[in-house]
Amino acid sequence: MKPLSFILFLSLLLGSCSYPCGNSSGLHLNFVSYTKAEIHGFSISRYEKGSNFNNLISSNSFDSSIVGLRQSGDTIRYAYFSNDALLPSGFDYKVFIPSTNITYNITDLREPQETGIKNGQKVYCMNQIVSCKVNGNTVTISNEDLFLKK
Repeated sequence: MKPLSFILFLSLLLGSCSYPCGNSSGLHLNFVSYTKAEIHGFSISRYEKGSNFNNLISSNSFDSSIVGLRQSGDTIRYAYFSNDALLPSGFDYKVFIPSTNITYNITDLREPQETGIKNGQKVYCMNQIVSCKVNGNTVTISNEDLFLKK
């Protein structure tokens, strides 16, 4: 009876351990109140976090003729995102839309570290970005979708 109790206790102990969840893949951009012609192309510049946009890391341009657009109501989203079009929390960003000459400064992406359980070697949970600042205003994030309003 004692060996069975010990095995049961050990199973409960190991099963109740929590592990850090994986990092978010990043925010998906959604453009609100833009036309498809206006959002045909845009660029994302990635900066060192907290550098006040002084330390550029990379810059990429995106074109709707290559990645396609999806529209739902007044919101446009690119149909296929490369990793370069996602905004992970470790950086600050400038999103520039040339057709309208509008730039969005995105900073302070907040991704609290969550914990989950482990099944074998894999932890089955992901952190979520819950807020950021767009042009200095705090925005609450849901489902990792960032809505940039015209």
